[in-house]
Formats: sequence, C-alpha cells, structure tokens
Amino acid sequence: MVNFKSAIEALAKENKITSLNFSFTGEGILTSEGFTRTSFSLNFISAYDDLINFLKSAGDSHFVIKFINPDISQQDARYNTSIFGQVFSF
Repeated sequence: MVNFKSAIEALAKENKITSLNFSFTGEGILTSEGFTRTSFSLNFISAYDDLINFLKSAGDSHFVIKFINPDISQQDARYNTSIFGQVFSF
C-alpha cells in the first residue's frame, strides 16, 4: 500500500492539489472474495477543475478505489475536500 500513497501524492501534485493530507485509517482487511481492503482518508484544498481532474486521474489509475462520503465545501474560488475511501489489492 506504500505505492498507493505515493501514487496519490503524485496525482495530487500533477493536478495542482495543495495541502494534501493522506492517511491510512486502519489495517488491510481480507474480504470473503479474496481482496484486501484498506481504508484511507484524504483532505486537501484545490480549485474546482483541479479537484475534478484529480478524482478522474485517481479513478483512471491502476488501483481499484472506492470513494466514500466525500465532503466538499466551497470557500471563495477554492474547494475544501475531505474523502474517506478504500483501496483494494489482490
């Protein structure tokens, strides 16, 4: 999962995301389907287009990601974003 954190940080940088705070929020859990599911949280500030481009880039990455309960609030021309999610590995 170290690669996942590095990949998210690189995608954030490529998409002009500032103040990225990434953390894993628990240990990987083996599912009944044989996948390992690891939870994480993301917090950052960005312009709207950068937010959308970051989410698209993350979705297009080679990782299987599920975003849960995104919380996005606008402050002037910037967007404060908090996302809980899960990444799956095989």
